[in-house]
Formats: sequence, structure tokens, C-alpha cells
Amino acid sequence: MYAMTYSLVQDGFDVREVEVECHLSSGLPSFKISGLPCTAVKESRERVRAAIKSCGYEFPRRRITINLAPANLPKYGTHLDLAIAISVLKASRQIESNFAKDHFVIGELNLKGQFKSNSQYYNLILGALQQNSLNQFVLPDFISTQLSDIPISAILLSKLSNLANRSYQDHIYQHNVSELNSNDIDLDIFSDVIGQYSARRALQISLAGNHHLLMIGPPGCGKSLIADKLKFLPNFLNKKELWQSKRLFYMSNNINEVNTTGIPVRSPHHSASLKGIIGGGRPITPGEVSLSHRGYLILDELPEYKRNVLESLRQIMQNYKVHISHGFDKSTLPAVNTILATMNPCPCGYYNSNMPGAICRCLPQQIHSYQSRISGPLLDRFSMSINLEVDDNAYLKKESSIHISNYWKSVLKARDIQKKRYHSNGSCNPAFDTYFNGQVSEQDFQKFTGILPGKFTKPSNLNISNRKHSQLLRIAQTIADLNESHVIQEHFDEAIYLQQFVKFSPRNAIGA
Repeated sequence: MYAMTYSLVQDGFDVREVEVECHLSSGLPSFKISGLPCTAVKESRERVRAAIKSCGYEFPRRRITINLAPANLPKYGTHLDLAIAISVLKASRQIESNFAKDHFVIGELNLKGQFKSNSQYYNLILGALQQNSLNQFVLPDFISTQLSDIPISAILLSKLSNLANRSYQDHIYQHNVSELNSNDIDLDIFSDVIGQYSARRALQISLAGNHHLLMIGPPGCGKSLIADKLKFLPNFLNKKELWQSKRLFYMSNNINEVNTTGIPVRSPHHSASLKGIIGGGRPITPGEVSLSHRGYLILDELPEYKRNVLESLRQIMQNYKVHISHGFDKSTLPAVNTILATMNPCPCGYYNSNMPGAICRCLPQQIHSYQSRISGPLLDRFSMSINLEVDDNAYLKKESSIHISNYWKSVLKARDIQKKRYHSNGSCNPAFDTYFNGQVSEQDFQKFTGILPGKFTKPSNLNISNRKHSQLLRIAQTIADLNESHVIQEHFDEAIYLQQFVKFSPRNAIGA
């Protein structure tokens, strides 16, 4: 006797369909599972056996073979319990053979035949819907509340015994799920920040165009304080972007850390490992760069991070994806985030400082060694570098224009303009789409904006790389979007001012 049920497993960031086949044959009673199951899947034999008996069914005293196809794909997760149990019940003719014929069955069983919560439910369901919005499911009923804002077709079970009397329900999609008002923001968010108008303006531009930002200055000048303001900003992501973010948190089992009120903001400690920042393991789980997908990754005290961690960010800051390979496990995870980093100019923090009473006591070789922890290629990938002690007179007249009430409205308008501009720039996988000035490819930026290198004049003594020149054009375009106008020379000049090519020690100058 033979039966088959469909389920899902994680394969990196992708979700793969699995055929859960059951074959009953004569011989000594046994229960075997093939198809590269992990230990948790192998142990499902005992959970399924006990659950079937506890729910009043008869467990077949036959030779039971479960095959998880494709057999060459490693299978992780306890959510396959329900699919295995249904296949056994179908093969033994205890339930209809055509039950859930075209559905994906997901659920973890306990010994009483009831369902346990599992962090992979949400991730697998959203991954399957992303591939085909018409996919149907068989799920535990308690997950329906978590999926109330997702239009899916699902059969809901409260326990395994519901299959005998067909006492199951359908998932109900709630159209009127309340959403956070994007304009609901604390108008006093910068009330505890004294001055630093160029840093506030740089943060506004970074929010509007998703430009990487580096803030440099002595201790206590407000670097970390301004960076922490990101945690208090409301959510400006659409529903699909929120689903992408939640998927990554569920993949990493960080369910309690899902930010439902604001944008994803991650601030890892500088002692974090390469695996913690980039991701990895078996099965492959997302790191901090992916958990901050569609949001911000705050790297406070940038030079204190391990060198291999910092250098691994170079490719991610440009391509917005993470390629992870561990033996046979290979995956590409999305990391469409914006990095906001802070650092001191020297170990004591007071090199070249004009703060009253601040005296740098670091030796030249100490300053050079400290600054050398940040390589030139990494620094070159920051669109804006702000020295928080630079004279802010250029922005004192514009203080009213960056008041938080106008500040946030301008950001939302600019982001909307860019989404409409790059809307046809989508890929086959929406999780990797980029549609902001700071993130789109150079080819797409020139195609959709018409801005080519050399359009605006720069100071003759300003020697910068091609990448840096492109960043200035992108910042100028974002400034124009904030003003809802075309790009002019004034916007390009402001971009140059905000990219303060800060001089460190003479042996390691960033620019001129």
C-alpha cells in the first residue's frame, strides 16, 4: 500500500517542495525514514507512532518505509511530523486517500497528537507563497492568528484526531488588520541632541535614499545618540517587505526580536563573530546583515570589530546579498540594508579635537594603527562620512527645514518618488530587489535618472575614486528627491559637503 503527502523544507533562503511517500509492506514491523533526514526528522518516528495511537487510530504493524523526496536534499525540522503521520494514515486506509491532495502539510506533533509551535511555520508558508500565491496548506489552527494578514488557503487542525471526524476549519483572512500610521512619530526625537545639524541632515538623506553613513568624532559628541534614533522611527515598509523581514527572523529562531512597530534595526556588539554577522551554520541561518534586511545595521565603534568581519562587509555593502557556502550547503541570503557606523579618530578619541580641555595623548603609531583597522576599500563604500566637529554654520540657516515634522514627511515623499522611478527594476525574487538611489546598480541609476558622470563640476583639488563620484551623484539625486525637484549644481555641492573627506593622521589620510 502506498500514499503520498506534500510538505516543505528550507534550502538556504529558498523553500523546496518535498514528497513524503509512505509504503506499507509485509514483514517484521519496522519504521524507517530515508531521504537524508536530520536527527530531529529521524526521531519523528516515535512522535508519529505515539500520536497516532493516542488519537484512536491503529498504528500499522507492518514494514513502514517513509521516503522524503528529492532524496539528495538534506531535510531539517520537526514540522514534517504531520505530513508523515497523514501519509501513514492514508496508506493504512484510515483516512481518505485524497485528503490534502494538493496541499502542503506542515505541523509538529507531540505524543498526544496535539501540535507544538515551531519557528519555521511562518518562514515556510511565506516562502511557498512567494513562489506561488495559489499554494494551499494544512496547518495547526493556532498559527492562523499569526497569519491573519496573509491571504492564504489553509485547512486548520487543532489536533490529529480531527482527521477522523473531519472537524477542521478554514483559514480566515482579515482584511482590516490595523497598520501603523507612518506619520505617527515623536516630534521631539532630536530634543536631546545639541547641534550637529549636518549629522541630522546626513541621517535624513541616508533614510531617504538608503546611503551608507559613517560618523566620526570624539566621545560624547552625539554619534551613538543620533544612531539610536533609528530605533524610534516608525515603520515605512510595505507588507511584502515586512514579510521578508519576518521570514529571516523566523529562519534564525529570533521570533521574539521581530520589530512590529518600526523598521528592522540591528546593533550587534563589536565582539560578534563572523558567523554572527554574516550568517552560516548547518542548516544555514541568517546573520545580522540579513536580520537588518530592509532596515539598518548599526556598527558602533567600527574599529573594534574583528578585521575579517569588517572586510567581509565590503561585498555586501555593494551587492546587498550574502553568498554562504559550507560543504554541500550553499545559499544566497538577502541583505538589502543600510549600514550606519560610528568611530573615534584615535584610541583615546580626541585626536585633532577642538573640544574644550580635550587633549590627545596617543602616540602617532597608535593613531596610525587604530585608523588602519578600517581599510581604504571599506571606507570608500560609505556614501557619506560626517565629522561631528565640522562647523555647522552651513546648516544653521536650514535648521527649520530639518525640523522633525518636515523631516519625516520629506523622507517618505522621497522614498515614494524613488520606488516609482525604479519600479520596473524588479527581479524574479522580490527579496533581492533594490529601488533606492543608494542601492540600485550604476547601470540602472544612469538609465532611470539620466545623470552621467561629469554632469556637475567639482573642486579641482578634490581627487576621488569613480565609486565616490557615483556616490556624490546619488546623494545629489536623493537631495533633489527630498526637495521634489530636478538635480542641480547646488545639490551636488551639498553632497560634497556631506561627504567630508576627513583627514586622519598624515600616514593614513582618507582624502584631501
